[in-house]
Amino acid sequence: MIWITLIVLGAALIAGGIVAYRGSRRTGVRAFSAAGIAAGIVMWAIVVMIIPVSSSDNKSPSPTISPPGFEKFLEEIDGESDPNRIAEASKKHSVE
Repeated sequence: MIWITLIVLGAALIAGGIVAYRGSRRTGVRAFSAAGIAAGIVMWAIVVMIIPVSSSDNKSPSPTISPPGFEKFLEEIDGESDPNRIAEASKKHSVE
């Protein structure tokens, strides 16, 4: 999984960047250290935004497919409680 790679590499960049930044007075080393810290933070931000919050399985949800005329059928029976009228609307829109 790419998440694990991003987590480990991001943590290594952050930790290494902090150690190098604090241990050197040279501006070039400090610049690269700051860039490493920033890259590590971005990697962690990507993981936080991409990783799923919850999952029951690894399957994607199946698409919802409606037969032709189903929307009109639903509009016609909206709020209807009489089974005979619903059956008539079903025959009219050929929804079975």
